[in-house]
Amino acid sequence: VYRVNEGGLSTVYTWHAHETAPEVLPIPSGIAGNLEWSPDGETLGFSLDTGDALSDVYTFSFQTGEATRCTQSHLGHLT
Repeated sequence: VYRVNEGGLSTVYTWHAHETAPEVLPIPSGIAGNLEWSPDGETLGFSLDTGDALSDVYTFSFQTGEATRCTQSHLGHLT
């Protein structure tokens, strides 16, 4: 798994040994960091900074193909 800055936002890719090209993970728009695999390899944990929230923790399930927001930080009145 790796991430690329494309136009100021992160695109996260996986590349399995049996595939000929990387696959883009469908995660929300933002700046991703701290990419970490779960011990069973079925879930990817990461932080994500978006325009409406500070850094939140997300998980991406490879079984469901969905990202889940695990924390709820807010900018409040900061703009």
